[in-house]
Amino acid sequence: MLKSMMVSSLALLLALPAQSEEIRSVHIWHEAGTAPVSIDVVLKSAPQIIAFDLSEIRRLEDATSQAIMAKVEPTDDPDEYKRRAIAAGQAYFATGGMNQFKAQMDNYLIAANAALKYRIPKVPAILINERYLVTGEHTLSFAIAKFEQEVGQ
Repeated sequence: MLKSMMVSSLALLLALPAQSEEIRSVHIWHEAGTAPVSIDVVLKSAPQIIAFDLSEIRRLEDATSQAIMAKVEPTDDPDEYKRRAIAAGQAYFATGGMNQFKAQMDNYLIAANAALKYRIPKVPAILINERYLVTGEHTLSFAIAKFEQEVGQ
């Protein structure tokens, strides 16, 4: 009798329609140049959308190098050129460049730490409500459609 009631209860639970789940948060990891994600939908629930562009670190390194090297006077002496490059780098970081570099580096580290926390295997990746992960898709609307299909909305 008890076994019959348990089977009936389980069948009843399986027959119930899935509960809808509101989107509360969206995290996006992408690379703007090679694996971009388009935020092509406006969500009714207006969740916080956080997008991490992992290509920013390369742009940061390139911009910093260009800013420093633009200040280095050319010379034929390799030792003198090295000394001038070091001096230009020190001057760049002493005049506020360090604050900008540090702020952008902090943003990149936040993105990298979040990717580790949520075990993001590749980009593009879209994480909804900190538990539904969609990888390989380039539009938020498609990731949301997959999410809604999964949770039965």
